[in-house]
Amino acid sequence: MSQSVTSFGAAFRKLRQQRGYKLKEAAGDIVSPQFLSRFERDLAGISVDKFSRLLVRIGASWNDFLRCYNGDCLTHLISTLENFKEFYDSKDFYQFAQVAKQSVEESYRDHPLMKQLITGVINVHLAILNQEVSKCKRELDALKLYLSSIDTWGDLEWFIYSFMVDECPMAMIQFRTEQAIGFLRTSRLTTLTPKGIMTIIFHGIRVLCLHRFLDVAEEMVCLLKKELKRSKYKTYVVEHLALKCYVALILVLKNRPEGLKLAKKCITIFEVLENDLDISHLTLSKNLFFAFIEKHRDKSIPFDW
Repeated sequence: MSQSVTSFGAAFRKLRQQRGYKLKEAAGDIVSPQFLSRFERDLAGISVDKFSRLLVRIGASWNDFLRCYNGDCLTHLISTLENFKEFYDSKDFYQFAQVAKQSVEESYRDHPLMKQLITGVINVHLAILNQEVSKCKRELDALKLYLSSIDTWGDLEWFIYSFMVDECPMAMIQFRTEQAIGFLRTSRLTTLTPKGIMTIIFHGIRVLCLHRFLDVAEEMVCLLKKELKRSKYKTYVVEHLALKCYVALILVLKNRPEGLKLAKKCITIFEVLENDLDISHLTLSKNLFFAFIEKHRDKSIPFDW
């Protein structure tokens, strides 16, 4: 196994040389050979967009790059993901974002590319939560361009996607949701836990529903049901409930009466978990689900909660 290096520039130089590219060939019309030489010696910084294009030019992916770079960086990245996702629903996410950014500043002080990536992800996610996406359009466009330029995703790409799925193209969401469902059986993702993969799947289905891609969302739900029957992943009660909720949402949005009956059953399950098992953190999810059904259901269909 080749020894990893801890410099972005040195890692790129190693990757470039392994693939037989000279400085001028690798630089192309993206940057000057002189600038690339300075970057490889850590004398200059570079944007995520230009660096992604350099990788594509030498026929490499971010996964190839990370194999040359210090492997600990990805562990730190995913660790930040897990911490951030653990807290932002129950804590003041503005306050936690500042803590996360400070952590990034310290962890990636000498690695501007990784710092730019993860800071962009945090800013975009906060903007999505606060419905102010227009304020971070440049960061969002850079991240979307990066994801679109990579065919075979690794942990890094899934990390970015999981925080900005609301703003990704529908075709990407459909493809990656279906791919993530297959990961439950093959366990190809090495760092994200199966529970984390399930979160990505549910968020993909949620966005498809919100944008009225109902047939696609229904297809994803059917695929997930089949996969859960044959995969080794042991589902949680709340995941079974979430699956039922999405089935109800799709049926209600299609104005089918059986959707309301299923929605009522879901509310009953929510209340059992709240009252009998004292799982109070589901209250917000229950209220959001109830409000969504009430807003979108066909009022001409007689119904009593």
